[in-house]
Amino acid sequence: MGHQILEHDNIAWVQEPPWHKLGVGVPKHMTASEAIVLAKLDWPVKKHRLYFKHEGHMQLVEQNFALVREDIGLPLSIVGDNYVPVQNKQAFDFVDDILGDPNGPFIEVAGSLNNGRVVWILVNLNMVIGICNADYIKTYLLFVNRNTGKHATECFRTRVRVVCNNTLEIANASTDVKYRHRHIRQIQKEDASIVREMLNISLEETVSLTEIFGKFAETPASSDEVESFINDEVLPYPKPCTEIGTKRINSHRLDVKYLINNGCNNQVAKGTWWPVYNGIVEWADWVKPAPKGDSKKATSMGAEDARMHSIWFGPIAEFKQDVFRKVLAHV
Repeated sequence: MGHQILEHDNIAWVQEPPWHKLGVGVPKHMTASEAIVLAKLDWPVKKHRLYFKHEGHMQLVEQNFALVREDIGLPLSIVGDNYVPVQNKQAFDFVDDILGDPNGPFIEVAGSLNNGRVVWILVNLNMVIGICNADYIKTYLLFVNRNTGKHATECFRTRVRVVCNNTLEIANASTDVKYRHRHIRQIQKEDASIVREMLNISLEETVSLTEIFGKFAETPASSDEVESFINDEVLPYPKPCTEIGTKRINSHRLDVKYLINNGCNNQVAKGTWWPVYNGIVEWADWVKPAPKGDSKKATSMGAEDARMHSIWFGPIAEFKQDVFRKVLAHV
């Protein structure tokens, strides 16, 4: 299943339902504790000893444990002796520290994936960047608690573009600001101050991006400049370039040019660097071939999930960040 929402997963959301139409709609203003209950995430995880049978005798597996979802008795992962489980309530308790203002941040989505191996709360910061009152970017903090034995509990900033009723992460030149809590201790009060600082940085960055995207939409881009930008900076011919490689790059260039002129909301600020940037990002999200390195992920995660992972965190995200920086250099 492409969305990784399995039989023991649940989702609670406010405002518009997710694209998969799963889950339950809830009131706009809810605390983290309420969101956990409404999304049915109020189950504990616990470490259990592992044994194996050898020649008729049960043997203890030293220094390894099964991390079990207790409400249904489902093993989620194998963890080490030093692994400290972080319960969902603990992971998201300090989310409430950034809520409370009726006109401020609010929880938009809470849910789980892969039968509880990934649990998240998405906080809408209630700040929208508008480009000429037609194209919009929402600002979020995403809190993720993973019960995989391999990943930390994290909080990071993300930008979601509302384009053609689909949400995709927009290129962000500074996605390195992230809170990460490794599963070797319980979450402490001082962790809340780190998240609060991330909130302040996100709000400041939103103001900065509003100014930057305003410059994109105000700075003229001639047809010659756009042609040169695409050919020389975004999609140059590889060296050495075969006949097949040349045809492939030429095809990509035609697709990009089409989306710059005809893509979603690209009549906004036409003739400026905004539709150039917007069209290339749309091409990257929807058309750009998946990088070769994503083939292994496609085998393990499924093609749709592997592409989304690349769009959010992998090579396609890096490509969009690079495009952002290059357009910024022209305005």
